[in-house]
Amino acid sequence: MPLTILVGAQWGDEGKGKATDLLARDSDYVVRYQGGNNAGHTILVGRQLLKLHLVPSGILYPTVTPVIADGVVVDPAVLLEEMDELAARGIDPTRLVVSGNAHLIMPYHLELDKLTERFLGKQRLGTTKRGIGPAYADKASRIGLRVQDLTDPRIFRKKLDAVLKEKNLILTKVYNRLPLEAEQIAEVYLAMGERLAPHVADTSSLLHAALRHGERVLLEGAQGTLLDLDHGTYPFVTSSNPIAGGALAGTGLGPKEVDAVVGVAKAPDVRGGPGGRNDHRQEPPMRMAGRRPASLRRASERPDRTVPDEARRAHRSSRDQGLHRLPLQREGVRGLPPTPDDPPQGRAGLRDPGWLAGGPRRDHAVRGSPRTRPHVCRSHSRARRRSDPPAVRRPRTRPDPGERRVNVLVVGAGGREHALCWRLSRDRSVDRVWAAPGNAGIAEVATVTPVPVDDSRAILELVEKESIDLTVIGPEAPLVSGLADELMARGHPVFGPTAAGARIEGSKAWARRLCEDHGIPVPLSGRFVRVGPAMEFLDSLEAPYVIKADGLAGGKGVVIAEDRSGAREALEDRLVRGAFGDAGRTVLVEQYLEGREVSALALTDGRTLLPLPLAQDFKRAGEGDRGPNTGGMGSYSPPAFIDTETETMVTERVLAATVRALEAEGLAYRGVLYAGLMLTDDGPRVLEFNCRFGDPETQVILPRLGSDLGEALARCARGDLGELRLAREENACVGIVLASKGYPGAARTGFPIDGLADAARMEGVMVFHAATEMRQGRVITAGGRVLTVSALGPTVEEARTRAYEACARIHFEGITYRRDIARSAAGRTVG
Repeated sequence: MPLTILVGAQWGDEGKGKATDLLARDSDYVVRYQGGNNAGHTILVGRQLLKLHLVPSGILYPTVTPVIADGVVVDPAVLLEEMDELAARGIDPTRLVVSGNAHLIMPYHLELDKLTERFLGKQRLGTTKRGIGPAYADKASRIGLRVQDLTDPRIFRKKLDAVLKEKNLILTKVYNRLPLEAEQIAEVYLAMGERLAPHVADTSSLLHAALRHGERVLLEGAQGTLLDLDHGTYPFVTSSNPIAGGALAGTGLGPKEVDAVVGVAKAPDVRGGPGGRNDHRQEPPMRMAGRRPASLRRASERPDRTVPDEARRAHRSSRDQGLHRLPLQREGVRGLPPTPDDPPQGRAGLRDPGWLAGGPRRDHAVRGSPRTRPHVCRSHSRARRRSDPPAVRRPRTRPDPGERRVNVLVVGAGGREHALCWRLSRDRSVDRVWAAPGNAGIAEVATVTPVPVDDSRAILELVEKESIDLTVIGPEAPLVSGLADELMARGHPVFGPTAAGARIEGSKAWARRLCEDHGIPVPLSGRFVRVGPAMEFLDSLEAPYVIKADGLAGGKGVVIAEDRSGAREALEDRLVRGAFGDAGRTVLVEQYLEGREVSALALTDGRTLLPLPLAQDFKRAGEGDRGPNTGGMGSYSPPAFIDTETETMVTERVLAATVRALEAEGLAYRGVLYAGLMLTDDGPRVLEFNCRFGDPETQVILPRLGSDLGEALARCARGDLGELRLAREENACVGIVLASKGYPGAARTGFPIDGLADAARMEGVMVFHAATEMRQGRVITAGGRVLTVSALGPTVEEARTRAYEACARIHFEGITYRRDIARSAAGRTVG
């Protein structure tokens, strides 16, 4: 009978996922028989990147039934998220079948996995912190909850209460953590069970029946023969004997039904010879201070993944099946393609063009401990102070003869993107700047093309057509949706994190969990999906209350409620009325903090940190910090209340600690890390993270830079920030946002803007366009935040005076702006 088992012959990642892609086409059923959501692989569907961790990639074939069998431990949240992503990509997930006997990964498994690793310190086991090991331990002890329990609320709650009593004792008595609430767990899990119920089945009987009818079944697992319970070679426990026999145990099939066993192992790729880019014997020392960082395994450590000809013959596959090959510009090899160089988080490939920004090529593997402190490159000021701020259009430095200059694409259409294009257009490392889609102001400093930020296919075509060397992604939405992943998979360098890293902004709940797990200071908070428990949590807090939508809300998802009635209104607005759609299905209820807010940004290549000048943002729509929250009504830099000691504390306790946390989570975060902080009497507390440059902070930070930004962004993209420094101009910058009437609500637009040229001619003034477009030769308003008027000066007061004088020269119907930006800092001398 045609049953083929695919097993790995080594520890961990042998390439079984890609072998599954190759063999699945000739199968009727593709079955996961072991593992959890730490496994899986990244593939291309057309030109879209797709990450599969639980669902077998056989789902990509309409004729294949994908099966999650008995031996898999399932995190239902991850599974549903994966199914939703498949549906969004036009792939039908309804064919998926999930075994009712598969065990569940519960919240206490996640907690214990992370806490145990932290408790062990240097003796940690090296788990993925996804709760997989503890879930297998409960399975082996016969106290685990199963998928089928989700379909019966009475049984689920009874089993949960029994198990949680023991788990809470461990959490409270051993690790000094708060106990988990059974009611909240049951509410969330039973809701997910309703969605999974149509997929739950007796997969053992299903597969027996399929084999009796002569259908072809492929079993693909999650680990190799060196990992087993009997010999203790895997953290916690996993299924015993994870070889062909383990595959059968995980599916309920018998040994007489096996037709073929395919073993997959890595083979070293020595192309390039000794000392070449794939020479594993060389490992130059890290250019970092302190201990060495966590292992970020490069492709040079992941040799070519090949499938033997015998495997194809056993499965009746042709040699030419090359499904989901990553298109590479180097010569391929027989079998599956090699992994691209230097993969970031999510295993998307990022090729390593050594010429980018004139930097050296990195050919060595990066190893080390995840507890290592990232290297912090200190920015420095120029030796002399400029008495007069530089003009907006100062002459561009002529490049050295023969210097390699790059083409840069900036994705976005706001004031932040205008500031980036303006800055990059003046850099010696940059040849030409493109913007997609851009705006009327960006068109003055870059070549604009009407490609929407959410059209990843069109952006990819633009990058390849125009030979773009570096793509800088401005807004958060395309980062969260995975634009960086798609570009990296095609070998295009990107400044901006992949979707996995962008969760730091895309999910406030995920970011808060990251902080709590890694000791990054945050306010007291709770995460809720129902109004009732959220209102009960308010009893532990004092008014006012902070209510936040979990997902992206365009800077409008935060409400500061003065009393319980206002808090209830905000909660019902998000959780009941769905004001923010999916972004508001989960909310954070957070402690209100007193202090001064500051925006801290840094460039990072995933290991090294390069802080940018600090800034203060003004979020409220009205003067005196009153009114609703907005995306930002103004900003200035440097904040008057920050001294060197405080800046160092912010860098070390928050920014560097977050890079370490992301690295420990297995995320090679490459881009800008933004932390919105409250400086309290007890030190800084993180209010929010962003995965991109802030707006309007960028419009006051970039004018203060005295170094080549293009080189820094390019080196971040290729993971080689090294010892680079960014000089800071010894001046202040103040930015005022000019908005349309009605903002942050419905704004009236389409009005001509006068006085732009007059304002821009002022000394030290820059007018950055945010929501403008050109119509019949006139610049008109096209959104809520229309312009940011920024001005430089030797003091905050002088910069502020210039900025407001420039604002007074600009006119459009309904113009509105705050008159108190940086008022309290006026008079401070910089330097």
